[in-house]
Amino acid sequence: MNDEYKSDSNFAILGLDQWNGNNSAVQGFKDATNVTFPLLKNASSVASDYGTTYDRLIVIDTAGKIHHKGSKNVSSDLDGVVTKVKNLLDNIE
Repeated sequence: MNDEYKSDSNFAILGLDQWNGNNSAVQGFKDATNVTFPLLKNASSVASDYGTTYDRLIVIDTAGKIHHKGSKNVSSDLDGVVTKVKNLLDNIE
């Protein structure tokens, strides 16, 4: 999904380092998981602000409105999130 929409200025995927790890720990996670999107370091406060936890997806529009707040792990939630994101991007005026 990141590859499909990465040139769309209305779309971004960000990962949150909720453990406030060091650079090498975050890079190690990125390398181990083959993540292609940016990982925000020291982001436990951001996760707390949005009331989320590890392995959850949240869809937030450019105005900061939450359109989806996952309660399942990513693998169980991904298809619904992809549909939600596509619908939001299709309806941007």
